[in-house]
Amino acid sequence: MPVSFSQLAAFRAVADAGGVGRGAEKLLVSQPAVSKHIRQLERTLGVALFDRTPKGVRPTHAGELLADYARRIFALADEAEQAVADLRGLRRGKLAIAASPTLGVYFLPGPLVRFRRDFPDVTVAVEVENSTVLQRRLLDGDVELGFSEVQPQRREIDAHVFLHDQLIAVASPRHPLAKKHVAWASRPSTSLTAGARARRPSHECRSIALADLARQPFVVRETGSTTKSMVERALADRGLAITPVMSLGSTEAIKQAVRAGLGLAVVSRAAVEDQLAAGTLAALRVRDWDVRRALTLLRLRGRVPTAAAHRFEEALGDEPLGDEPLGDEPLGGEPPGTGPSPAR
Repeated sequence: MPVSFSQLAAFRAVADAGGVGRGAEKLLVSQPAVSKHIRQLERTLGVALFDRTPKGVRPTHAGELLADYARRIFALADEAEQAVADLRGLRRGKLAIAASPTLGVYFLPGPLVRFRRDFPDVTVAVEVENSTVLQRRLLDGDVELGFSEVQPQRREIDAHVFLHDQLIAVASPRHPLAKKHVAWASRPSTSLTAGARARRPSHECRSIALADLARQPFVVRETGSTTKSMVERALADRGLAITPVMSLGSTEAIKQAVRAGLGLAVVSRAAVEDQLAAGTLAALRVRDWDVRRALTLLRLRGRVPTAAAHRFEEALGDEPLGDEPLGDEPLGGEPPGTGPSPAR
């Protein structure tokens, strides 16, 4: 009796979920039906695919091997379905994307809105994952596009830089440095999510020395964060280091800590544009500080891009982007009403 798609689907669901009951819930079928498919599959292959434990099931060596093939088989089936849908002019179809937290939260909503507007019948699923999980999802064929600040470690993944993200120093508006060295409260957006925002001038335009900035207490990301690593390297190149007073697991948590006055932080400019516009955070003007990181679009090498993926990539470039540094000149050019608007 040949292996069937139903048996493989049941097997994969249980392997991914770690239990027969949870696998059945994922497939929206009964638990006995899933158990029957797995028994039939084990009889056909002549091996045990799971070790049963009090906490659930765990794939055997043979099960892990089959799970890898099952993921690729279903990815190929999805690819075939998508290819047929492409011939129908994107009147239906799916696009699966994985993105790092910064890109998924602050950079992709704009392109997603534009894509949805142009192709309302295409279902888009976005997963927010760390770089390791993101690359695994690409390799398994579960997602077609990935967006990350981290260069891939596997040769099977192609990376293309589509934007450079600027890292800036921010403080509570009540911080003494913010009262002396604050830049414009906002500027034309560097993210992919919004257009120009109104700017408000600071009281003073003096910049702070990087050494003076480094002496302040800082709120930082957890170890392994690309932002934290880049900041540490940039300061180390100048013989400087910061003193972390708190380590947090997300940019949102860091923004709240900085707003409360626990310390300064270095974050993606795109992550704080709303707070800068509202005046709840202040961007500091720092001399000799222009740190940027490449944001990359990841694809599985050799995989033919679907029409949906191609169209989504086009949506990334619909809006011109600015990335002027927070240097010694007012952010975005002259203050409102004193000069020409920034080039778009």
